Amino acid sequence: MKFSVFSDLEWTYPDTALTDRRNVELSCPRNGHSGFQLLGEVLSEKTELRVSMEWEREGDHPILESFELIDIGVDENTAADFYTTLDYESCKEFVTRKAPFRVYDCLRPLTEALQGRRLALYFRLTAPPELPAGKYRGTLSVFAGEEELSVPVSLRVFSAVVPELPEAKLSWIHFFNYQNLILQEKAQPDTEEYWETFRRYVRAQRELRCTAVMLPAGEMKGGTNGSFSFDFSRAVKAAEIAFEEGIQKVCGCQIAKRRDKPPFGYALAWEEALSPVEEAGRAQVEAYFSAWRSILKEKGWEGRVMQSLADEPQPFSAAAYRELAALARKCLPGVPFLEAVETPELGDSLDIWVPKQVRYEEKREAYESLRAKGKTLWFYTCAFPAGPTMNRSMDLPLVQCREVFWMGFFYNFTGFLHWGFNYHAGKDLWNSACCDDPPSGKKFPAGDSNIVYPGKNGPWPSMRYEAQRGGAEDFELLRRLEQKAPEQAKSLVRRLCTSFREYNTSAEVFEATRGLLLKACEEAADR
Repeated sequence: MKFSVFSDLEWTYPDTALTDRRNVELSCPRNGHSGFQLLGEVLSEKTELRVSMEWEREGDHPILESFELIDIGVDENTAADFYTTLDYESCKEFVTRKAPFRVYDCLRPLTEALQGRRLALYFRLTAPPELPAGKYRGTLSVFAGEEELSVPVSLRVFSAVVPELPEAKLSWIHFFNYQNLILQEKAQPDTEEYWETFRRYVRAQRELRCTAVMLPAGEMKGGTNGSFSFDFSRAVKAAEIAFEEGIQKVCGCQIAKRRDKPPFGYALAWEEALSPVEEAGRAQVEAYFSAWRSILKEKGWEGRVMQSLADEPQPFSAAAYRELAALARKCLPGVPFLEAVETPELGDSLDIWVPKQVRYEEKREAYESLRAKGKTLWFYTCAFPAGPTMNRSMDLPLVQCREVFWMGFFYNFTGFLHWGFNYHAGKDLWNSACCDDPPSGKKFPAGDSNIVYPGKNGPWPSMRYEAQRGGAEDFELLRRLEQKAPEQAKSLVRRLCTSFREYNTSAEVFEATRGLLLKACEEAADR
């Protein structure tokens, strides 16, 4: 059978033509990973599949994991400035293909039979942290029905080590949709099955190098004569599971929603008729955070919890946000407040400021003044601004999913946030990757709402997941190199990108530059 090998940083499609490349030459740091795609011909339905790997040398060797590539339908293209479009002429300069099209993104852990008709596989090679540096050679054998494919594999493991999460320099959090555990995973709420499903999603976040997990909100319980209380049992359960699975911190869920029309300001998430800063609303906010504070003290979680209040405060809601934050701080002393923001004009409301990637570039001086005052700067990406802006859309070059972390290092951010770990709200995320955003009447760019897919026995990762995991590993190596050779580290970034909208789209150029980074880390360690 004819087959070809492809980089893990270039998109492949059901109609991708085969090439002459049939061998694999990869590199990675210790405690890091690398991967490749393998495409072959169309097979008979439900072809039995088996994979084996034989290494030339005995003893310890890299770990091989195998996945089937599942193609996903991209129904609209990323627009030039906002959400999506079907006007290809307006976006053809920066998208990879004209929508609608199908692209291999989902990674289904390999079982005995293929789900698709074409041979389409992804292989991940991981170097354990204790694995000796050196070159590891072997032969990957793929048995597809009566066919046998033989693939020479070479992986150079560099001596540089990606730190474990407790020592990571990059903090990372995704928003998490607990409702989708019910809708997509069919798990009944609060059952053992539900929480075991959640645990598997936590493991997927940890594998992605997320250092924090977003908790569900406390639930308001009404009593007699207008009394009320708040139940945090779900938040406590989620936090306990996250900590058991090695996650370093958790973040309290937002309690308010922004009002984008007059009267501007905020409404309580559980009672939208109430403003959190009016008398009745203030009483509920105080009761909410007082109850949460008591739990943190009882559990001994001080120092392990952050808090978010209301997503993306805008210039027109800045005054209301400052008032809400002042109230919350009185109830949660010592807890750092974190928010994805659209304005630097929020006073002393936040400890961890998370500007959007291009908003930071537009108002860099203002955000850097906050850093100079002791504030922490993370960054985030989302549906807009769209266009060629670095994001993780499935019609933008796959390599920029990874390069976004190089720019994060360049700007000295210490954390990353994305809203869409598992937020796809459509009925068919397999064929309509651009899910609806009901408030706007628009669609999110393909993949913006999710980086994993609901699968059997836990979430299935994606090619974008692999790219962003690799980017987080690269970030750690750049930080290590910076300690010995700061200018060299910055110059390596400039080989690939100079802003969040100006970057190299070549997988080959990226791989060559990453090779220089691995070599530079090795040399710096010997100085």
